[in-house]
Amino acid sequence: MVDITNFTKVDTASRTQTTIVEETNYTVSWSNLTTAGFGNGDDVIILYTQWLSDNSSSIVTSEFKIGSTYALATTHHTNVIQGEVTTVSISGRSVGYLGRHTLATNDNLYWSLGSDSGSGWSSDFSLIVLKLDDLSADDFRWVEDDTFTGNAPTAITTAVSVTLPSTSGDDWLILADGKWTADDSTNPMNTRINTHGCKVKVEAGGTSDQFSCMCVGYVDNATASQQIDMEYWQGSGGINDFDRAAMFALRLQAFEDSIGTVDISTTNSISVLDTYVEVESQDLVLGTTGDVLYFAQAIGDVSLATQVPYHKVEMDGTPVETGMGRDGYRARDAGDELPVQAWGKEASVSSGTRTFTIDVAEDNDVASSYNVDMRALVVFSVALAGGSIAPQVVHHLKQMAGS
Repeated sequence: MVDITNFTKVDTASRTQTTIVEETNYTVSWSNLTTAGFGNGDDVIILYTQWLSDNSSSIVTSEFKIGSTYALATTHHTNVIQGEVTTVSISGRSVGYLGRHTLATNDNLYWSLGSDSGSGWSSDFSLIVLKLDDLSADDFRWVEDDTFTGNAPTAITTAVSVTLPSTSGDDWLILADGKWTADDSTNPMNTRINTHGCKVKVEAGGTSDQFSCMCVGYVDNATASQQIDMEYWQGSGGINDFDRAAMFALRLQAFEDSIGTVDISTTNSISVLDTYVEVESQDLVLGTTGDVLYFAQAIGDVSLATQVPYHKVEMDGTPVETGMGRDGYRARDAGDELPVQAWGKEASVSSGTRTFTIDVAEDNDVASSYNVDMRALVVFSVALAGGSIAPQVVHHLKQMAGS
């Protein structure tokens, strides 16, 4: 049995910095990567999520960098949030990044954290790195576009698309990253995987905001050459900018065992404070004991601007990571569609049937109930189907429908 080369890191602790400096608890060294099996020239997907807040009127920044030293590293992504509301002590915004990179010798992965005044807070950091060279050409699709200019449209618009292979019947994990820069704080910004994934709808805390809205999706029994669209738009009269779109599709039949679902029609009511409601459950049948990767997202369609949904992901009734998801996502306005999300790895999972669930609760205000009306949950073994790594050379292009 051969696993896809992977590296994961989870840190659920609350980390705080004042001035913007390296957050060393998140740093991944070149030694960490080579120990996991990566090397010079590897073509990789890098995916992370984190929770950011400062509970004040200041501006919090988190940057993702790659390089041989922190001082010389190149910044590849920046998330900035402004002015978290002070009346809720534990609330913030889930941000992240999805990117494709070619590793070079001595590449370290760095994250910065800090604030222009006061303290910047981060928690629920979760990172996954996957080696695409271990897969065949039709085991994945990738597209990226960072050439958007001007105000985002107010009509639903396709940002990027991937076309799945001409063979039908396979199942796919879909991940999307939509990067926004706020020029107003009253018009909602919308990002979604059309039909096959979740939608995120949020307003900015201020005009310094720039952040990625991450979406998780799933395609069951894909048709031949099926097209999957990532879409974006903003509220009428909005002047917010959409900066970047990226989407990654991963064929689950490339792995020994998998299970997945996306449900954008069922509603689960959240009406009692600090009481978890199970919004999704999936059984993964593992043929052999081994590591599994999980991707979970649920969307709280809040009814009040004071609401703060939070969540947990469990395997067989036990949280996959203690404390993960307890810091809530603060609403900006009634009608926001707020993501609670987590991804990571469970190591040495015993063979047999393993039950994965997503549970959602409300942290602050249930004067009016609201619904969780979208969710996606995908779990798969890291063991490659057939027990061997497919030989191939993958060339990284800035934007492409697949390779």
